[in-house]
Amino acid sequence: MEMKASTQYNDYRGTAAADFADFQTLEAYLKDKGLDTDRYKPIGVELYCGYSNFVNPRFICKDILSEEKKALTFGFENKISITEFLDLFKRFNVVLTWAKGEDYSDWELDDDTQYIDDRK
Repeated sequence: MEMKASTQYNDYRGTAAADFADFQTLEAYLKDKGLDTDRYKPIGVELYCGYSNFVNPRFICKDILSEEKKALTFGFENKISITEFLDLFKRFNVVLTWAKGEDYSDWELDDDTQYIDDRK
């Protein structure tokens, strides 16, 4: 399986970037959760979420005992909150564009945000 985000219909596609949190690394977080981080080195994370404020992360790890260029994923038996997940990062940014028809992924994005008065 390719290391790319995918949903059932892929109506939107995009990119993501994150800065690690100053107070905790993925490795420390997973070690606290019970992962053998002496053997499995976290190299990434996959995030799946649905309608009801839960996230189902899978942590992408390299088995340091293996010479294969194949990553393993580790997840939790129980879902975690979006807050717990986002607290793993200092900043987390996702950009998605409509993926059906015209390709918008290479368009320039104006940094001057127009704000909507949503106090109705």
